[in-house]
Amino acid sequence: MARILHLTDLHVTEPGATLDTLWTGPKSYLNGQKFDFIVASGDLSQQAEASEYTDLLNFTEAELLPLLNKKEERDRVIFVPGN
Repeated sequence: MARILHLTDLHVTEPGATLDTLWTGPKSYLNGQKFDFIVASGDLSQQAEASEYTDLLNFTEAELLPLLNKKEERDRVIFVPGN
């Protein structure tokens, strides 16, 4: 059985907020669990600015990849952009 973490709408909407501040709540519920796949769907940015996608990449490397059972398999993080 595959363990899948599904996240949606990772865009930052409040001034001064970051992906790290949005992630604080959900992260606390994971309790160190590991997943076979992570799917991030919905809005991935607020304004589609290059800096937002850079932030998303940094967030993925720092927070999402460590949640994978096989951290080295980056293709197990799947992004599905859109509403």
